[in-house]
Amino acid sequence: MLLGLEDVQQVAACTEASQTRQLGRSVARKRRNNRGALSAHLPRIDVVVDIDDKTCPSCQGDLHQIGEDKSDRLDMVPAQFRVVVTRRPKYACRACEDGVL
Repeated sequence: MLLGLEDVQQVAACTEASQTRQLGRSVARKRRNNRGALSAHLPRIDVVVDIDDKTCPSCQGDLHQIGEDKSDRLDMVPAQFRVVVTRRPKYACRACEDGVL
C-alpha cells in the first residue's frame, strides 16, 4: 500500500513542479512588457554621479560635457512610490581629444 501512495505523491509533485515553472515563465513575460514605461505622475529625484576633477589627465586642459547616460529606476518608500533618475555626465578634452571620462 505504501508503494502505491508513493507513486501518487511523485505524480502530484511532478504536476506541481511543472505548474510552478509555467507560472514563473508567465510572470517573467509580464514584467518585460512594462520596461521604460514609468508613470509620469510619480515624483522624480535627480541623482547626478559626476567626476571630481574636470581636467584632462593627458594635457591638463579643461574637460567639457559631451553627453550623459540616463537611467530611470522605480524606488519604493513605504506607502510612497517615486522614480530615481540617475545622470552620469560624459566629459572630453577639446585640446587633445584623448578620451571620454
